[in-house]
Amino acid sequence: AVLGNDDPGDTAFVGHGGVGTLLLLSLTGRAISREADQPAGGGNYFAYDIGAHSLIHGWRPIDRASPRLDD
Repeated sequence: AVLGNDDPGDTAFVGHGGVGTLLLLSLTGRAISREADQPAGGGNYFAYDIGAHSLIHGWRPIDRASPRLDD
């Protein structure tokens, strides 16, 4: 549903790290593996550009989130 939507806004998915890893691997076309697990301690996020179908950045700690460039 989200990938078929042309809205220009951001979308956040919040879930368990294991599910996030599966989503990250799926979006980047990689096979299921532990290589993309988030760093120990949890509380991480990644950014993906749906329109460009590209990873903006991999896992980063949520408490050090970068500000949006267009704010």
